[in-house]
Amino acid sequence: MEGVQKICRSLFKFFASLKLAVVVILSFAYVLALGTIYESLYGTPVAKEKVYGTFWFSFLMLLLGINVLSAALSRLPWKKHHMGFVVTHAGIITILIGSFITQKYGINGTMALAQGEMGDKVVGEENLLQIALPDWGRVETWKANFKEKSNNWEKSLKDGSKLIVDRYFPHAETNLRVTPVNSPKVSDEGEGVRGEANPALKVTLSHLPFSADSLSEWVFKKESPLVPKSVQVGPAKISFVDFLDLEKLSAGVSRADHSEEIGKVELSLPDGKKVEFSAGQALREEVSLEGTHFKVKGIRYLPDAVVRENKLLTRSENPNNPAYEFEVRGPQMQETHLVFARFPDLEAVHGRQEKSGIKALYKLEEGMRALGQAELYLALLPSSTLSPRGRGQGEGKELFYRIRSKQGLSKIQTTKVGENHPTGWMSIQFQVEEYIPRALADLQFRNVKVASQAKEAPPPAIHVMIKKDEKSVEAWLQQGDMKVLSLEGNPYVLRYGLKSYPLGFQVRLDKFQVLHYPGTESPSAFESFVTVANEKAAEKFDAKIYMNSPLHYKGYTFYQSSYQENPGQPTISIFSVANDPGSLVKYGGSILLVSGIALMFWFKPLFVKKKMEARKLAQKA
Repeated sequence: MEGVQKICRSLFKFFASLKLAVVVILSFAYVLALGTIYESLYGTPVAKEKVYGTFWFSFLMLLLGINVLSAALSRLPWKKHHMGFVVTHAGIITILIGSFITQKYGINGTMALAQGEMGDKVVGEENLLQIALPDWGRVETWKANFKEKSNNWEKSLKDGSKLIVDRYFPHAETNLRVTPVNSPKVSDEGEGVRGEANPALKVTLSHLPFSADSLSEWVFKKESPLVPKSVQVGPAKISFVDFLDLEKLSAGVSRADHSEEIGKVELSLPDGKKVEFSAGQALREEVSLEGTHFKVKGIRYLPDAVVRENKLLTRSENPNNPAYEFEVRGPQMQETHLVFARFPDLEAVHGRQEKSGIKALYKLEEGMRALGQAELYLALLPSSTLSPRGRGQGEGKELFYRIRSKQGLSKIQTTKVGENHPTGWMSIQFQVEEYIPRALADLQFRNVKVASQAKEAPPPAIHVMIKKDEKSVEAWLQQGDMKVLSLEGNPYVLRYGLKSYPLGFQVRLDKFQVLHYPGTESPSAFESFVTVANEKAAEKFDAKIYMNSPLHYKGYTFYQSSYQENPGQPTISIFSVANDPGSLVKYGGSILLVSGIALMFWFKPLFVKKKMEARKLAQKA
């Protein structure tokens, strides 16, 4: 018994020792510096993987907590002058407890919304593999922490089948392979999408001013999630359309007649109210703004605004840089506004601060597009007899194209496989390099080596198999994929993707806008206007999220992180979302820590004074 007590006292003495405290604190200083470097160079996910999310970091936090608690207990029984010491150590322990709570229950994720889209979930950083059968009534979920060189991962399912993951690529690069329908079966390293015959064209752009290499992409007559009908190749959009659609293409949008379609103007009034009016209607007549005492009258519309000899003019009827000038009249006020559709902050930057406080935003209609946009449209007649493969072997003139450039939309012209044609986009030329009347597309997955510190890398992919008795079905799943596999007539719904967390309320993106530096296309800032709706709490309000101005609601913080622009698609606003349940505990611990340090400074002189007085009395005696 005495031996056990001796060992316990020795352990307690070791954990309470100053030497251990110095070693732990120095280790923490090194680790936190390492984590900060990782985060600044490679981003938060890498720092979490390499430092903050590791077992040894949690162990270091636990060791520090034990050391601090043991040091505090070693001073028992506590006296009055120990108060600062005890409170300081209690603050450190409280901060560590808050950190453990954050590490275990905290949420860090993203939410991506297009304009008008509503979201109620946050996408986290942890991968999950899920499977469901319609008859089960529930979904089986597992953490997808696969290793590249590990053995097969296997789970038995409720219906007697087995779910097997036999290959895992941490970074899977995909390549679209296009072959004729009658070609040999593709290898098991890829997944083919087989269906009805799908004509395909391989289009190449050459003589690119920014690259010595040419760029090639496949376009398909019938679109699916795997095979696109339109692609962005370098500076141009290439589309494979029906011949009738080729004939119906509009030359562009010119608004010399000042019709309703030149857009709308949104006015933000000093009382916070927003009203809209038709820019075209206001040019023809004075318009009264509903629910206000204001009236507006359009002065002029400049489709392609440019400054020449200190005068604002339009150089064409093509809406490359639309500007709108109008007058606002109200009780005892009259002022003029000049607004630019593509540069909403241009008026304010040039110092035109109106006394009324009215702000204007010029919004274009959906159909208004600059004629200078680089687009190539290709079409085949139904009776096409082009050579199935090869260069320059086309027969007849049954492959047609039209080009959109700064000069406008070209007439319908013909081409053959292998022929080069100028596009009108600087020196760029295009060529239909290959034509397959009945194409089979399959997506090939290849594992690529990426530096672990890289900020951007291809997503992971897994090869899954569902096996029952002697029959099986298999597929590749890339992160974010959901597929339905059928075995013996039973559909299995598989999903491989990041874990999502329900918010308990909804966020809708009403508007996203990018502000540019005046006279340039370089973004100066970007911001999101959102509506938050919470049915349970009967709450609904509007908010604006932009850099250094996050939205705080129900413990969640929404930061404006970035945005993504896709040709022909709405811009997507990306938010970083964080929920830190341990924040209040950590704040409380910080207050205790500071208070304890202050108390130590307060009690130390009193303690020294009493000690000196006691020593003097002892000397006199």
